[in-house]
Amino acid sequence: MEVQVGGVKKGLLEFLEKSRPTQALFLYILLTLMIVFKEQIPVGVYNQLDSFPGRLLILFSLVTFVQLYGWIVGLIGAVAFALLLGLPRPVTEGFGSGGETSIKVIPTEKKWFVEKVFGENPIAIEEEKVVTEAVQNDSPGALTGGVQNTSVQ
Repeated sequence: MEVQVGGVKKGLLEFLEKSRPTQALFLYILLTLMIVFKEQIPVGVYNQLDSFPGRLLILFSLVTFVQLYGWIVGLIGAVAFALLLGLPRPVTEGFGSGGETSIKVIPTEKKWFVEKVFGENPIAIEEEKVVTEAVQNDSPGALTGGVQNTSVQ
């Protein structure tokens, strides 16, 4: 009875070991592009990486980069991910602060006066009701009626 030696596992490991410099070059290019074009990364990717599982994935990736490709790739990766996570959060447009919105179709037969005057033909409205709150004044002069100079009563 003969035992097979080698097989696919040995060939695959040998291929991965020989292509390690190519993989490192690919990572250098990918991380450099990530640093240069960080503003063009989609918001969905940014939101996923900014969550707890995303940050664990970043940490695992950086440790893997350092173990397999050296500290230079790990350092470039750390800079890329730090710049990505340091980007300002995207602002949602509209009256709400990212809350639930619904689209309402506007009838064309009944127009407001302003729409008639300006010749506007709206199709739909995104937010019909707006929730507002009172302005909060947390400045140091707020306790004295909003006067900044304390000598004036």
